[in-house]
Amino acid sequence: MLSREELEALPESIRRTVTNLEHWIVEAICDQFGELASLTPDELEAAISIVLEEAEMMRAIDAEIQRTFDSLEESIHELMEETARDSYVQRQYQFNLIGRDLPKFEENYELQALIAEIASKTYTDIRNLSGSMGFVNTKGDWVPIANFYRREIDQAAALVRSGETDIQSAMRSVVRTMADRGLTFVAWESGTIRRMDTTVRMNMLGAMQELQTRHMDILAEQIGADGFEVVWHPFHRPSHDFGGQQFSMDEFYPAIDDMMHEPNCKHDKFPVLIGISVPTHTAAELARLEAGEQAVSYYEGVGYTPYEATQKQRRIETSIRQQHDRINAFDAATDEEEAKRAEAKLQRLQVEYKTFSNATGVPLYWNRTY
Repeated sequence: MLSREELEALPESIRRTVTNLEHWIVEAICDQFGELASLTPDELEAAISIVLEEAEMMRAIDAEIQRTFDSLEESIHELMEETARDSYVQRQYQFNLIGRDLPKFEENYELQALIAEIASKTYTDIRNLSGSMGFVNTKGDWVPIANFYRREIDQAAALVRSGETDIQSAMRSVVRTMADRGLTFVAWESGTIRRMDTTVRMNMLGAMQELQTRHMDILAEQIGADGFEVVWHPFHRPSHDFGGQQFSMDEFYPAIDDMMHEPNCKHDKFPVLIGISVPTHTAAELARLEAGEQAVSYYEGVGYTPYEATQKQRRIETSIRQQHDRINAFDAATDEEEAKRAEAKLQRLQVEYKTFSNATGVPLYWNRTY
């Protein structure tokens, strides 16, 4: 069976595809910004009146967006199927031991229909995000991709004309803002602005959690289960200390089920026959595991429980990704000075990431840092 770390890593391939798209778009736009940054004020005035290169760039960006999102449909279905198959084979073996047989994975048509349903909905939801993509500008306003380049050039030219700044400083500010905020989408019903790559990853994790939950509900019905065991996992939030325990249906619903539906809960469940299915952990093992979750480790004089350490680790990972994005953007804009500054900060953060993780006993997840 896939470990929790392996399950969480699966959506990273989808996120990475969207991140690569973001880098491609940022590079295309910043390449143009880099050319403008070397112009004199008079040359800049002449350049901003030319729209041919802008139109060509936008056609290329639109084509890359289309190609990227077209490629996700099959990948998403394959990830859903891989996740379900791995879990199914594990549970199929356990149920056979207690005399409850399940059909072959491919012949469990109710489960196959569920996989197809969730994969299709997830792809549609992610695909729909592409229609509302843009960047946050230096004023903090969200601007669609199609308008962003022209507005930022006009704004930079106005600042140069007024004498408030020079063209290189104006372009640096735009590039830095693009890199830090990333490719975003706006949820029109709420006005919320979110990064595309982060949103895609969260959509995938949510869909996989829904698949796992409904998958186990199907198996519970098929074997006639009268309860669930909640899978224990490390680094859980303090209030979610119910992992490793078996619950009757009356005990599980609604209390435990409600907590498992709270945002970012990583607990899974599987069906059991109370009094027949042997718990994964003895009471003594669970007590030892939970005691470990209360242990405090120290980094630079500050104490962290395992859960608190994972929260800080996530913040460092976000900062590392931000510096990668800055390097990517400033390299495209041929701004060596700013790229080197970001590279130096990246190296300091990478050292902190490794040192902090080792000091607090949290596994390193380098795949989440780029």
